[in-house]
Amino acid sequence: MKGRNDISWVQDFLSERVPKGNPLSLRTPLQGDEAHWFRSAAESGLFKFHECTAGCGRLRRWGRGGRDEFLTPKGQQRHLFSFAKERPCRLNAEYLPHIGAVARLILEFGYDQSRFSFSLYRTFSRDLIHKKAGQWYETDSEFYDSDSSIWLQVEAKRTRQQAEALAAAIEQHGFSSERVAKELEYVLDLSPRYLWIVGAGCIGTDALVYEVKEVDGVMAKFDRLAAVPGPPDKRI
Repeated sequence: MKGRNDISWVQDFLSERVPKGNPLSLRTPLQGDEAHWFRSAAESGLFKFHECTAGCGRLRRWGRGGRDEFLTPKGQQRHLFSFAKERPCRLNAEYLPHIGAVARLILEFGYDQSRFSFSLYRTFSRDLIHKKAGQWYETDSEFYDSDSSIWLQVEAKRTRQQAEALAAAIEQHGFSSERVAKELEYVLDLSPRYLWIVGAGCIGTDALVYEVKEVDGVMAKFDRLAAVPGPPDKRI
């Protein structure tokens, strides 16, 4: 696949890893920035994709594996594709900009790859707008300061349009918006220093990034930044 442009490279990469020999189906065309950074993540070894390993829940359930498994920093198994009983395997397309954003933070901005999470499950520590203490939720990625506080939170969306819609709701209404309250309620619980909303088409440029300030009860203030902040050891 050497010499292919990024979009062709990623299409070939994914096609070779669709389980059960199914053809690759893309609901939306790949964007150049997600393809570039996903390719960088794979070629650098930052994310390693392989056959399903022992203990894989998908392999146990379906009796069939695939070459699309990768591990989170905590060693938990995730897959680029989902199985379905009567349909072809479906690409978990949000992983592409998600992985791409993580790759850009580490490979371009110099974030520490030993201090981040991916697809991390947590429980709410207190009652909030919709959620109650003890309820489970998942965050896309978190990058930590040396004291384990969250320096940068990544919220991944499939498309630029989805990312921009969430950003617009933040800027217009904050947590008084039902959309913001449902999609970003965890921000009130975790109080990250910065929040980066990413989607295919807004990973490399036009970053939708905010400083999170004045978290108080069920409200918070978001200040839009001009660029993605550097890692915590390179204070902006």
